[in-house]
Amino acid sequence: MFLATNSHEEYMEVIMSHTLGPDWKSLFDLSCANCQKPRFFRSEQSFFEIDKSTLNFKGRAIDSEVGAVEPGSVLLEGSASLLEKYF
Repeated sequence: MFLATNSHEEYMEVIMSHTLGPDWKSLFDLSCANCQKPRFFRSEQSFFEIDKSTLNFKGRAIDSEVGAVEPGSVLLEGSASLLEKYF
């Protein structure tokens, strides 16, 4: 099960922690912030690691490496069509 939101990662963290508790990430295989829906469902844009030292939090691109995404991870952007490559 995955969570896809257009919200920024920090806002998603606040809302989900308040709604589901501090361990909310364990409920999802993958959480995607800043998804830019509806493009998330139409494109093949890469997922990105979160790098809080950058202005837009966008770190390195996660390619279609097997096992590249740990269950419970929070990533930026991405696309629904790439989900099957990770899980």
